[in-house]
Amino acid sequence: MPWFRRRPSRASDAATANFINEGEVLDTWRRTVAATAVLIFAFALTSCSNSDKSEAVPSTPKAAPTTPSPTSWETAYTPEQLSAYREALARLTAYEQTSEPIWEAGVVTPAAENLFKKYFSIWQAPLDDLEFYEKNKLTRTGSLTVLTSEATRIDLSEEGGSLTIRQCTDPSNITISQAGKEVAPENNGPQYREITLDRVANVWSVFRIDESEGDRPCAG
Repeated sequence: MPWFRRRPSRASDAATANFINEGEVLDTWRRTVAATAVLIFAFALTSCSNSDKSEAVPSTPKAAPTTPSPTSWETAYTPEQLSAYREALARLTAYEQTSEPIWEAGVVTPAAENLFKKYFSIWQAPLDDLEFYEKNKLTRTGSLTVLTSEATRIDLSEEGGSLTIRQCTDPSNITISQAGKEVAPENNGPQYREITLDRVANVWSVFRIDESEGDRPCAG
């Protein structure tokens, strides 16, 4: 059994029950994309003339900047939709980075509850997972490696919006421990996961994460 299965959510709300699935709780990852621009100049001097005068060769003209071509999935969406996707992705990334110490401690605290309220539309769901961690003396260290990320649905309106992000993730850097003893999970390799986010009052919040275990393999 990869990782472990959580007990059913204690939340009675139907939407909350839909949010909780039998997959692993939200895993964190750090993924930083660095863009570096390099400008190269070429200079040369001609040989000296009999009068000892020299003439500099003009520098090589700079190439005109190019705009990266959109990936295949991006062509299906408008610039406004792609901007919304990037905002939602940044929101998800911020949560998973900030919450990493919470899952490493595996203890329910007011700070953890406030963090869930900040990033989730149904915050009781991750709180329920954290209570499961504390009750079973579980901790999690490390983070997911996100190999690919794309939007499969982007719906926007004047009132808000909703979208789904599909990611190919590698969990090999994550360690689960119980009572201080490492639990060795089954290694199924990279797997797809899907995250649904809703935008209310111009703020994106996580609504659901779907992480099936061992049945959606992917390649970065």
